[in-house]
Amino acid sequence: MKENQEVEFIKQCRLCNSFDLDQILEWGDIALANSYIKKEDLDKPEDKYPLTILKCGECGHIQLRETINSRILFSNYLYASSTSGSLAKYFETQYVSEVIEFIELKENSLIIDLGGNDGVTLKYFKERNFRVLNVEPAKNLAKISQDQGIETINDFFSEELSNKIKELYGFPDLIICNNAYMHLDEHQNFTIGVANLMGENTKFIFENAYFLRTMQQNLFDQYYHDHRSFLTIKSLNRYLNKYNLELYHLKETPIQCGSLRCYVRNKKEDNMNELVNKYIKEEEDFGLYYNSTYYKFKDRVEEIRQNFINQIADYRNKGKTISCYACPAKFALFSKIFGLNNSFVKYVVDDSIFKQGLYSPEGKIKIVSQQYFKDNPTDICIISASNFADLIKEKNQWYKGIFVNPFESLLGKLY
Repeated sequence: MKENQEVEFIKQCRLCNSFDLDQILEWGDIALANSYIKKEDLDKPEDKYPLTILKCGECGHIQLRETINSRILFSNYLYASSTSGSLAKYFETQYVSEVIEFIELKENSLIIDLGGNDGVTLKYFKERNFRVLNVEPAKNLAKISQDQGIETINDFFSEELSNKIKELYGFPDLIICNNAYMHLDEHQNFTIGVANLMGENTKFIFENAYFLRTMQQNLFDQYYHDHRSFLTIKSLNRYLNKYNLELYHLKETPIQCGSLRCYVRNKKEDNMNELVNKYIKEEEDFGLYYNSTYYKFKDRVEEIRQNFINQIADYRNKGKTISCYACPAKFALFSKIFGLNNSFVKYVVDDSIFKQGLYSPEGKIKIVSQQYFKDNPTDICIISASNFADLIKEKNQWYKGIFVNPFESLLGKLY
């Protein structure tokens, strides 16, 4: 596909501006992860875009070549964090308490969430008497947030917006950004905006899937157009230093089969934090900055693909009925790689009421509720969100069929 107003191909690294970019993975043309289809549009061709992964030879940053216009991706976003029970519970019972305790946040402090979705995280801060502000570009999610009584700015965060926020609210005590910091198009403008809001004692905390764990567990479904960058500590630490910011603490969390919560402050020390250094060494020892690592990764993905396709073919030959459970953003590439479509997959279950009644991108599989699954169970149910495999089984202990996880044989095995 040629470049147009919907998609651009980057020529320079998103973090350091180097032109030294190597193509390390290529997944072909694929529909956008959140381009769910209405029934009346099933016969229309889907818009598809290349999905190509690059590595910067200068700073090591892993990133998408393609940049889809942000207003296409995020202006109306169907992923509402509150509909993920496990994620909402994580924010309520772990995240908020841990953050408050670690940075010793005082009551009535101002917390700003950048890309705060439907306000799920700020809701729990507000319940503890903190002042909160959500900056959310998706109109539908911003409205949900506002309806919950959370003050919300419906816009993309930028240096310009940071100036307006500082003028209206002053310096915040805490800036958070969960599962969004790696989605950015204009990453440098965003980070300038963050640095602009960093008062003397302000902390910036963001959490994202950790790319090293993604690679170690062969989780190819983490690649989709929303994820423009992938979190590695070596490139990130260098990048933040450019804006007089520094990583001073890291904490691994179970979200997305392995995420990192990154604690950032104004730069104070010339020497690198010992914990930061430990993670960089682990990345280097794994070979994260060698092109050959990604060629081997693609071979392992092909191994998983062939094994699973053969397994599903065997079930189909035996006349077994098949469904899927979970239709997250990663489902587009997941269904493409495994050849899952509505010719033999009866439906895909998803807890989000915003998705139910629509059809999945790529495979055009009908999205249904858990109750529909109970009323119309299939013989085989493919778990299409490996990070929620245990939860899915726990929620459906009544199910007498077979749950199948294509990652199970290799999940957790190091490369």
